[in-house]
Amino acid sequence: MPGSALRQVSAHLHNQRDGIWRATALGRNQPDSDPPISAKSGLLCEPQLLSMPNDINHPIFGFLKYDEGLNWYSADLKLIEIPRLYLSLDDCADEAAFIEFASHKAASLPTDIARARNTAVRLLDLANGEWLPDGASARDAESFMARLTVDSLTLYPDESSVVIFRAADLFAGHGVLVSLEPNGQASDATLCG
Repeated sequence: MPGSALRQVSAHLHNQRDGIWRATALGRNQPDSDPPISAKSGLLCEPQLLSMPNDINHPIFGFLKYDEGLNWYSADLKLIEIPRLYLSLDDCADEAAFIEFASHKAASLPTDIARARNTAVRLLDLANGEWLPDGASARDAESFMARLTVDSLTLYPDESSVVIFRAADLFAGHGVLVSLEPNGQASDATLCG
């Protein structure tokens, strides 16, 4: 078979629930076999999506549980200050590459959290205005940021992310959602929940 005619199937290693490393193509689990060969042309056939993603025992994030309804992985973390991590698979063309990106991204998550917290300060005037309890003193930026604790961080295939903070008593139980662009720069802060 001439090398120029051979269609390449993008394959990545992906840790499955049973702990066996298998090749995946197009971001979905494939059986433990060689890619199918067309009897007519002798070329590799386009791989078929055989199943939905499985849970993953990840070396950095620990146990990533797949939620089919939300189409994302979630993990309860004990690293940095992020109690929950979500990896959204919406619009994800290559699941294995996305999880690899998330693994490399782990090192910069503290910086992303700091940027998100600094961006959340945009809501300080709101917290000191209509959300300030009667008789309470206005907060400064430092005390405002100190009241924000990370609830979760969601990474998306386009390399953007969302950080959700619990906001203590700042907004009567509502949280603060901060969107981060693929370059890590925060773009928006709003109330949520």
